[in-house]
Amino acid sequence: MGKRMRRGFTLIELLAVIVIMGIILGIAVPSVINVIEKSKRNAWNSQKEIIMKALDNYLLLNNDNISWDNNYVYYSIEDLVNIGIIESNIKVPDNYSLDEVTVKLYKDNQGKAHYLITTPSDFQAYLNTTFKYNGFYFVGANPNNWIEFGQVSSGNSTPILWRIVKYDDEGIKIIYEGTKNGSNPPVE
Repeated sequence: MGKRMRRGFTLIELLAVIVIMGIILGIAVPSVINVIEKSKRNAWNSQKEIIMKALDNYLLLNNDNISWDNNYVYYSIEDLVNIGIIESNIKVPDNYSLDEVTVKLYKDNQGKAHYLITTPSDFQAYLNTTFKYNGFYFVGANPNNWIEFGQVSSGNSTPILWRIVKYDDEGIKIIYEGTKNGSNPPVE
């Protein structure tokens, strides 16, 4: 008598394949999701760079025409598009509309402008925040709250320090602008 040919898989073999596929998917799916999220963050950071460069150019040409309110000006991305500072093809994260993403401009005692670009989710998560000062960028939460930038004056090598202590729906509030030795009074 001839041997009978085996034509299928046993239940155990099928279950083993399903378990192995589940393990592979359990490892691969979170990795793919992380890659997608990272690429979205990188794309938004690139968009913020474009916005800040456009603001630099705009401020060079129009600084005297800006209505500064206590050294602050607030714009939405939609405002920047309407004014003509940036193009309308700018992409904002998380399906926010252009009027939900805000740009806060702050002019320091030396007349230099600084930018804070925030999305509504930034106020809960301190994440997608880029703050620019004189070519330096502050991203996310700083563990010791000190940010060191530039020099107090051309003849003095003591760096300017900003202490950031509050982050709310108005953005970052600076309560101290000065040097480590406290030579400048706190900002109120």
